[in-house]
Amino acid sequence: MSLSTIIFSLIFLIAALQLPGGMSNSNTLASGTWPTVVLFLLLGLGITLLVKTWINNPKVENQTTYDEGDRKNRTSGKHKHWIIFGVFILYTYIMAFTGFTLTTLFFIMTITLLFGLKRKTYSVFIGIAGTAAFVLLFGVLLNIPLPRGVALFRELSFYLY
Repeated sequence: MSLSTIIFSLIFLIAALQLPGGMSNSNTLASGTWPTVVLFLLLGLGITLLVKTWINNPKVENQTTYDEGDRKNRTSGKHKHWIIFGVFILYTYIMAFTGFTLTTLFFIMTITLLFGLKRKTYSVFIGIAGTAAFVLLFGVLLNIPLPRGVALFRELSFYLY
């Protein structure tokens, strides 16, 4: 996994450096700045993953077989990706009516529970923190208009951003 991450980041880093502003010394942000930064971070994380895997991976002499309990754990949640896909489709459809803030809050809480988070209080906290971060970043800092919803939801969204 780490080698594929490193190769992926190197291939696209070469392409990102060809964009205007990829590694310029000017103070302005160009179209290549953001991809270059993200790909350098991805390259660093891939190298970190490779080093951690190499250091922490013990040598296994013989391969053990799975018992029946392990097989049952591996097959549980076999179709969970379809449920997550359905939740994502529902999220994009409902967002037009209820607005970004409320829909994203419930979407993040649902996805964290589907991914296996056991404590619902953590799911609520992650949902609130994630929604606040998205609204702050996109709605306030970048001034990107977020869907406000209709009727009551539209009026409530004006109090938040």
